[in-house]
Parts: sequence; structure tokens; C-alpha cells
Amino acid sequence: MREKPKGDDDHMRTHVKKGTGALLALCLCLSLTACGSGVSKFDVTTYMNGLLQATYLGQADEAYLELVGTDEAHIQESYEAGLESEVHVFLEAYDIEYPTDELEEDLKELYDQVYQHTKYTVVSAAEQDDGSFSVKVEVEPIDIVQLVNGEWDKTTEKFYEKYPSEVQRAMSRSEYQAMDKEWAALILKAFQDKLPEIGNMTPQSIVVSLEKDEDGYYSLNEKDFAALDALIIDYTSTIGGKS
Repeated sequence: MREKPKGDDDHMRTHVKKGTGALLALCLCLSLTACGSGVSKFDVTTYMNGLLQATYLGQADEAYLELVGTDEAHIQESYEAGLESEVHVFLEAYDIEYPTDELEEDLKELYDQVYQHTKYTVVSAAEQDDGSFSVKVEVEPIDIVQLVNGEWDKTTEKFYEKYPSEVQRAMSRSEYQAMDKEWAALILKAFQDKLPEIGNMTPQSIVVSLEKDEDGYYSLNEKDFAALDALIIDYTSTIGGKS
């Protein structure tokens, strides 16, 4: 861990965990309602397809909107909230500590383009004895992090030469903030440059649970949603840090 610059008591960012916050709120709000003859496997499959489409593509078909009782405006609002959540993941992962409003808007635009490469298949749904549903989903993780990692040394070489650890430790707060801005621009550009090359990785399967609450609403188990969300963009090999 880097030392704090002189006079900086609030240098470290608050940790933001992927799969929580705005994305989780979206998942829990857009619930499937059991009514009439109950919920069928078809309803569950439609719900899961619609939830993933809404969360990662900002789109929704009429069948999904009817199932969850919402409209396209709410879907778009929730999608924007999801982009903002992903921006915080990026800031945490790449050690950007003083983001500007302009940077966060640029990152939202970046993730809007990245998300359009989301690939998934709702494979099957099965009702369990307790009334919940197990749903198998296959995801092809987006590989942009791996693309950036492949040229990491080349991308960051000059920065590390200019700002070795001993230089960073001697910085004033204002100097550190200026360096942080330079770092943020460097990493943002590295991702933007890789947008034309984006692809998807080997498919991974996950089984998630759609649970019914006491009011008859079905929604994803929180931990399952976080695990599913973590597959969309593969961050497992993220290289972070300015030092």
C-alpha cells in the first residue's frame, strides 16, 4: 500500500464492492409477482432474460415490463444507476482517488459501450420443493480487462519512470492530486483504445436462485446476483495501483 501524501487525512477511498449498491437495488426492485395460477418456468425464464437485458443493455421487452410492473423510463433510469456503480468499481480497481465529474461521465460512456458486448443465455429453470426456482445461466465474460492487461507494462512504463514510489511519498497533496489526474487519463485511454477489439471469453455457467418472499414476490438471491454480475466483465486479473 502506498504511503499517504503529506497533509492528506482522507486519502484512501471508501471500498466499493462489485455486485452491491445500485445494481443490487435494481435486482431487488424489479421482482416477479406470483398471481392467478402462480409462476411458471416460462415466466421465470422471461424474467431472467429481461432482468439481464435491462441491467446490462438498458433494454426491455413488453413481456418483461408486464411481469415486473414497470416501464421503459424506469429501466433506463436503473441502467444509468448500474453504469454509475460500475464506474465506482473501476475507480477502486485502478486506484483513482480524486475523480472529476468529467472523468466519471467518460467512464459511464465507456461502460455503456462495454456492456453492449454482454452475452448470456438463460439455459433452464426448475421449481424447487420450497417454491423457489433454480435458474441456470451461461455467461460469456467480456474480455476488455484482459486486453488492457496485455499491454500494461507498455502503457504504464513512462508513468512509473516519472513517478517512482519515492517521488510519490514526497509529494504534497496538490502534487499527488495532479499525478492522480494524469494516471486516470492514462488508464481511461488504455480502455478506450481497446474498445474496437472487445470480445468474449469461454462461457461460464452459474445456477442462481429466484426466491419468493412473504408477499409473493420473486427476486434473485443477493449473493447469487453478485456472483452472476461478477461474470459479466472478468475483473479477476485486474492490475491496479499507481505504485
